[in-house]
Amino acid sequence: MDLDQVKQPLSRFVEKASQSIKVDEVIIFGSYLEGNATEESDIDVFIISNDFQKMTFENRLKVLDTAADGIRPVVQAWGHTSEELKSASHLTLLGYARDNGLHYHPSVL
Repeated sequence: MDLDQVKQPLSRFVEKASQSIKVDEVIIFGSYLEGNATEESDIDVFIISNDFQKMTFENRLKVLDTAADGIRPVVQAWGHTSEELKSASHLTLLGYARDNGLHYHPSVL
């Protein structure tokens, strides 16, 4: 499986998430980016939105889990603000994805 196979599910995911938040950026990382995804792999993404500033971590997950409901392959999404992305240590998963992930503006998905 490759990145071309995740564009349609990610587009649906972003469309659904956009009903609750303004999605500023999507960062793909993990097995799809690395080219070793299998039929069982989920799509790992960070969703960047400044709307997350006013949300608890749990509420961020609720918004993203609701958007991911019913989409296959499964979308595993984490939500962060642009400031959190900018300040993340390169030793964290967010910092790794920032530095090595594939960045998309939601309009190109």
